[in-house]
Amino acid sequence: MHHPAPSRGPTTAIELLVGPGVPESVLSPAAARAFRAGLRAFSRNDARTATHHFREAHRQAPRAPEVAAALGLAATRAGDTALALDALRAATELAPTAVTLWRLRADTALLAGANSEAFTAFRELAQRAPTDAEALGNLGALYREAGEPMLALQALNRALTLDPTSARTLSNTALTFHDLGEFTMARHAAEAAIARDPHHGNTRWNLALMDLLHGDFARGWAGHEHRDPVRTLAQTTRNYPQPRWTGQPLDGTLLLWPEQGLGDQLQFVRFVPEVLDALGPTGRLVLATPTPLVALLRAALPDEVTVVPSTDPPPAFDAHAPLMSVPFLLGLGGAVGAHHIPYLAPVGDVPATLDAVLPPESDTALRVGFVWAGQPKHLNDRNRSTTLETIAPLLDVPGVEAFALQKGTGEDRIAPFNAQRAAEGRPTITPLGHLLNDFTDTAHAIARLDLVITVDTSTAHLAGAMGRAVWLLIPYVPDWRWQLGRVDSPWYPSARLFRQDTRGDWGPVIARTQALLAARTTPVQQAAA
Repeated sequence: MHHPAPSRGPTTAIELLVGPGVPESVLSPAAARAFRAGLRAFSRNDARTATHHFREAHRQAPRAPEVAAALGLAATRAGDTALALDALRAATELAPTAVTLWRLRADTALLAGANSEAFTAFRELAQRAPTDAEALGNLGALYREAGEPMLALQALNRALTLDPTSARTLSNTALTFHDLGEFTMARHAAEAAIARDPHHGNTRWNLALMDLLHGDFARGWAGHEHRDPVRTLAQTTRNYPQPRWTGQPLDGTLLLWPEQGLGDQLQFVRFVPEVLDALGPTGRLVLATPTPLVALLRAALPDEVTVVPSTDPPPAFDAHAPLMSVPFLLGLGGAVGAHHIPYLAPVGDVPATLDAVLPPESDTALRVGFVWAGQPKHLNDRNRSTTLETIAPLLDVPGVEAFALQKGTGEDRIAPFNAQRAAEGRPTITPLGHLLNDFTDTAHAIARLDLVITVDTSTAHLAGAMGRAVWLLIPYVPDWRWQLGRVDSPWYPSARLFRQDTRGDWGPVIARTQALLAARTTPVQQAAA
């Protein structure tokens, strides 16, 4: 958002800064001096000094909305988001009818990632400026992120009525239809967004994910290459001076670098043999990977692959590529490398602390590891994750010995959950998360379990890559890699998928899983009798 620098008196200056409609205040001499000093600093693009002076002006004149607005804008430019939002809240409270202040507050919150604050401001802005198509479009996007797709569609439809050419609104409409499982409507909206703006990389990437979800790998991998703008915003791309690899033989060293989540690395590292073949006899490969995966992948990959932590400067290389571009670069299509499984295995000896809690396999119980929640920062976490209480019926199946592979979010629920279960005389779950320092430890734990039951997390990929039995609890609209309808996975032959029939309803999923788990434990119980 560009705001021209002020050049005249306070009233004109604040209009130039944030727009018209902000009431003028009578400032004391001290407040006026500080305000003018802030304007001069702002005109020199010195946001930090401007913030200092506007802060003093606001202290002297806490009831002046134009001063609070100027402080909010300067603090935004200076990178002090908390101060900016505090000041803009004060500005809108002092001048609640000034639409321009609500717009500034909403835009500032959105850029800062303060979605709750942005939602409040955009909702107010939409009421005060019902013909503001951009505000309605942003409100729709925020409704979607809050898990309210129907309200999102209402706002987005109003925005498109006012401006049917907005690629961004069309793209958010496509995402909302996708959330509802209306895939045909989602595709139509995405294609309309691309027609309006052929360079809208975010929409092209989303359309590619729809292709992959429906099993159109050839078109999906090509469209997947449009994710660069999104990776740049998320600061997950790498801008090296060396050229991007094109999939051709290389007389030198190729660096493959990671992106997205740990599960993506575990899934796509299967393609390393194809990369080595493509490089030819004179090519060498360096794989950069997140630190928790380094030991596991060093042991699993051929000796000619150098595995380095992605946080360290890489060794010298001649070309580079993101790991998730390999299927496109090599034209693999639907050849998803399942023939390589198992391609991961535990490394070294089982840690003594883990061995004490999870000894070699039992003949008297079916040992099942559970994961019920992923990283909260994941864009689809509200749909993919559940709670320990939700999966509790699975622990009640006779013959099941339950272990928690959960780490981080959700791990704190184990102790109170077990206390309540013990008081009721019901089976508890043994926590393992505190013993799992990296994925090598997790691999050792999975190797000693008979089955892993998990939501869509990196643990699912690790178990699948090890060829271990893994049951996935899948939301109504799944991540692209689990596709639609099927109970198996082309990526992991040892996986079985249990899908929601209704958006957000885990009850029937758990009931089906419980029934199948009971059938599986019956032979174990009979053998123990």
